[in-house]
Amino acid sequence: MMLLCGYYLYSFFLLRLCCLSVYFQLQNILNNFSSYDSWWSITPTNQMACYEYSQSHVQDLMVKLVKTDTTDQNLSRLVLPNLSLTQIDPHVSNFLFTVQIGRPVPPLNHPGLGSAIQNAADGLRSMLGQLNISGKRSRRRIGNTDLNPYETRMSKEAMPMDTEVYESPYADPDELRSSTVDRNQLFLEDGELGSGNFGTVMKGIYKMRKTEKPVAVKILKNDDNNPSVREEMLREANVMQQLDNPYIVRMIGICEAENLMLVMELAELGPLNKFLQKNKNTSVKNITELVHQVSMGMKYLEEHNFVHRDLAARNVLLVTQHYAKISDFGLSKAVAEEQNYYKAKGHGKWPVKWYAPECINYFKFSSKSDVWSFGVLMWEAFSFGQKPYKGMKGNDVMQMLESGKRMEPPANCPTEMYDLMTTCWTYKVEERPGFAVVEPRLREYYYDIAQ
Repeated sequence: MMLLCGYYLYSFFLLRLCCLSVYFQLQNILNNFSSYDSWWSITPTNQMACYEYSQSHVQDLMVKLVKTDTTDQNLSRLVLPNLSLTQIDPHVSNFLFTVQIGRPVPPLNHPGLGSAIQNAADGLRSMLGQLNISGKRSRRRIGNTDLNPYETRMSKEAMPMDTEVYESPYADPDELRSSTVDRNQLFLEDGELGSGNFGTVMKGIYKMRKTEKPVAVKILKNDDNNPSVREEMLREANVMQQLDNPYIVRMIGICEAENLMLVMELAELGPLNKFLQKNKNTSVKNITELVHQVSMGMKYLEEHNFVHRDLAARNVLLVTQHYAKISDFGLSKAVAEEQNYYKAKGHGKWPVKWYAPECINYFKFSSKSDVWSFGVLMWEAFSFGQKPYKGMKGNDVMQMLESGKRMEPPANCPTEMYDLMTTCWTYKVEERPGFAVVEPRLREYYYDIAQ
């Protein structure tokens, strides 16, 4: 018994020594970068995360200490995403340090960066290997998606609509959460943000107990007595209230007053296609960043068995030039986990040019059909908001697809991105990848061009 206690005390001492070693190695990194006009802090956390960074306004440098049998793991491998939590020894879960970095981004090839991180990681791995500690590996998940360069702690400038834990900033924790909004707390401003068959979208102010937030308010037409339009709005609200992801427009609540109103968070820059039409100098890196965010939102929907059915650049709204959110869930459906698809009863007013062949031919919708639509969205984005299949009617589009032809790549579109588009346009649904495959490919390409 005494020997066992001594063994664990010795093990604990070595782990603490490793922790101090990592701390001082990271402190050396900060000293190496002291010439940059940035602010720094080192914060211990009990979450596991990949070493990755964002190209948005504020970058988070996160160091992941991985237990591995190899000794040649270099910095580039530490940067790779999607490392499984099963690769992390649970005993090091409290020894992750987050280095928050302000603008500008320190270069990855700065002298001492790779070696300092590598020495710290190698030292800890080596000492943990000598300890041969037994125990079950951590099964704890982090949030609802894998960590990625956008899902780190960001400044309000970069992620204005999300708190550190991605909870809607419109929810006052001092109040009971409700799916309804009091009309007395909602103030509409002059001017429309948009309009459609249902009515109009206006900007408003939602006044809460301690603060007030700008919102978008979808208002049902006053003279519209068609119950189907009202049902569609309520169905959209019901879907949106079930979703909670940084890359999906959040539903705040329903307001029943002079009109039925859907109150949603505001994305001031508007639809992606219109933004790109007006900003043709937007870089490939920026466009890739935005479509990657859309893929992360769609991956979330796929994981939660929701089919969007209307994914297009017009339904992606920009909070900032570097922050996109998926909107318009009027056609969305929840699908049974064992079925994986939704079958419509008949043809409606569908955006045929964004639909997969099985949607048109068999009325079958799934996450795989959303992937097809995502390929069209990518084409729109890299063509700076052009309309797909311009000048063609729906029947012409179907004949073209059935013949095996696809849209030509947009001008100056990277080959890697057009290859991904054509992969999304795989004719047979069973051979088409899901967002679990599409999102990592976009992430990898974004990392390549960002570095």
